[in-house]
Amino acid sequence: MHCLSEINVKNFRSLTNAPFSLSEFTPLVGYNNGGKSNLLASIRWLLRPYSLSTADFNNALSPVIVTGTVAGITPELLENLAEMHANRIRRFCTNGTLGIRRTQASPGVSVSNIVLEIRNPDVTNDDSADAWERNPTGIDAAIKALFPEPIEIGAMEDAAEDIGKSKSSSTIGKLIAEIMEPIEQQHGTEIRQALDRIKQRLEADGSDRAPELNQFDEGANDKLKDIFPGIKIRLHVPTPEIKALFRDGTIKVFEEGETNGREVNQVGHGVQRSIQMALVRYLAEMKTGSNAQRVARTLLIIDEPELYLHPQAIEQVRLALKTLAGQGYQVIFATHSPQMIDKADIGNTLIICKTTDNGTHARKRLTDAVTETIQDAPSQVRILFELSNLSKILFSDHVLIVEGSTEEKLLPDIFHRVKGYTLSARRIALVRLDGSGNIANGLRIIDAIGIPTKALVDLDYAFRHAKRAGFLTEDDTDVAECCSYCSQIYKECGFTLAEDGFPRKNEKMTASDAFALLATHEEIKENVVRLHNKLKDKNVWLWKKGAFEHHLGIDKGGESAWAECAQNIQQNGCEQAITDYSGIVDLLNWIDTT
Repeated sequence: MHCLSEINVKNFRSLTNAPFSLSEFTPLVGYNNGGKSNLLASIRWLLRPYSLSTADFNNALSPVIVTGTVAGITPELLENLAEMHANRIRRFCTNGTLGIRRTQASPGVSVSNIVLEIRNPDVTNDDSADAWERNPTGIDAAIKALFPEPIEIGAMEDAAEDIGKSKSSSTIGKLIAEIMEPIEQQHGTEIRQALDRIKQRLEADGSDRAPELNQFDEGANDKLKDIFPGIKIRLHVPTPEIKALFRDGTIKVFEEGETNGREVNQVGHGVQRSIQMALVRYLAEMKTGSNAQRVARTLLIIDEPELYLHPQAIEQVRLALKTLAGQGYQVIFATHSPQMIDKADIGNTLIICKTTDNGTHARKRLTDAVTETIQDAPSQVRILFELSNLSKILFSDHVLIVEGSTEEKLLPDIFHRVKGYTLSARRIALVRLDGSGNIANGLRIIDAIGIPTKALVDLDYAFRHAKRAGFLTEDDTDVAECCSYCSQIYKECGFTLAEDGFPRKNEKMTASDAFALLATHEEIKENVVRLHNKLKDKNVWLWKKGAFEHHLGIDKGGESAWAECAQNIQQNGCEQAITDYSGIVDLLNWIDTT
């Protein structure tokens, strides 16, 4: 189905000049005051413009320009549109896309002076004066046929406005529109007959007018004839049409035991938001159960849908919004909750940030970063799947990749105790990637998104993966000297060599223990230090003692070992409990250097 696939915003509030890629379900994440709400407002303005004030202009001396691309305009879609709308769109459509642009030259101008332009597909040069055609006849109505009035739900606005007042842009108005047609089909005759009886009683030409109305007419006309003879009046009370009755629909709130409902604005914000999101969920269910073909696509724009909701309710709201995205809605929402983003949607999530130089902009999407970084298609799928389980990277300014469970379990607490603040306080996300081979790809992909990234690796990484990752040269002398030394001592040390000349697991010793033993030998300590420094230059920290456990002073992994170490740290403090305390402090300082 068609959707607004791209938008470029210039000079609108904090958005100085930035492109954004959109999908049918687009979460926006980022810290407060980054400009997420401004982006949502610019999308709304593109489709339904209103006069912008000085506060809406980043620079009041320059115009606000919002450009959008509508994708997915298929021949089937055009066939189902009204012919006059289809003809307007078909002329400007190329490869299923339509380019639109709105411009407001200065603050405070009337809506009629906001310029609508359509991209002319016959002109290939974007800079050409003919690339955009100004307000072609009927095109605005055709765009409205593709995108009806958006539903916009703000974060801090009174939810009572959205669910207590029926209008075309409100949630309750949309729900009433959904149920109005079937009610009219089923009960229309009965309702019209009832309204006709009211009409005959109340309207000026009613055949059975209420005696009180006739009495009013006689009394008023008796006074009127003295002033203006020959003129008579009748009091007219118009009877609403069925659609008008529904337009006054609202919500009443009843608590258990109450017989008189309250207005929505008389209950707390938590209740209002819960009702609001429940109606969104119900709208999703109604869409799911509808078999009607829908040509129009309604934008559902929500700022913080999780606001005031408990975790279980957040999950239900996410599922409802996802359903709506597949049932005629394009859902774009800003959120601070990882629960609002399923792993299937992480790839298309926009990380919104703001800088002094660039204003509000989006980091590269995970999907795009993977595609650009990894050339092999099967590897793209695998890496994207693994990274899609790590929603925390979307909410951080820095990422620390680890390959071991021990780091994941113990490092955050150690960091907090030594540094006096948490990783989260420093906006650092600690994420685990299974398999040493994924470390380099993880670093490159997250760096491509625009998030500075570092990694922690065991000693074997330097010997088995660093060359392939491009972190060490093929002829690295330190690797060669360590390999040569392994061949000299492996028998007396009791470990077995793999085909690459480095330790592998045998019946007596794990590969990790063998590398830890190797790291204790004075003959190669300088080699390991040099390897550590080379990898550190690539934002990779090599455990010089073999693995994190050996720096902590624990000889095994697993839940029991982690629990014992954590308890020891809690009782005795890091300095006493950690064997290589100075080495761990060096690591923490390196992590904290941003």
